[in-house]
Amino acid sequence: MWDVDADYTVLFFWAPDCGHCKKIAPFMVEFAKKFKDRGVKVFAVCTAVTDKGPECWKGVEEKGFDDNLFLNHFDPYLRSRYKTLYDVQTTPAIFILDRKHEILSKRIGGEQLADVMEKIMKFQEEKKKSQGGK
Repeated sequence: MWDVDADYTVLFFWAPDCGHCKKIAPFMVEFAKKFKDRGVKVFAVCTAVTDKGPECWKGVEEKGFDDNLFLNHFDPYLRSRYKTLYDVQTTPAIFILDRKHEILSKRIGGEQLADVMEKIMKFQEEKKKSQGGK
């Protein structure tokens, strides 16, 4: 994730057997399409572990998490420690990070993600203007 070069990174933790993840998948795809040319990248992490990788990649395909829209990842042995770092106890879990990968917003509902992103972008733009475009 640290290699992601974007103004904003949306961290999206999901599981192949998660009913809520299935429900918000269309919102996530729509979001990714809407914001892909606006400096936003979606970093999707399938939370399945060990030998469940095939279920992740099947879920990516079924849910439309196309590689042109999502940066899809699977950490079978939890080496990244994302569950601890982001306190991921349930899925889906969505976070918005800035360019420095600092959390701007967390625990956002998939249905509200686009609205929250618009507000953050507007706020950041206004902040930039008030600081003289720095």
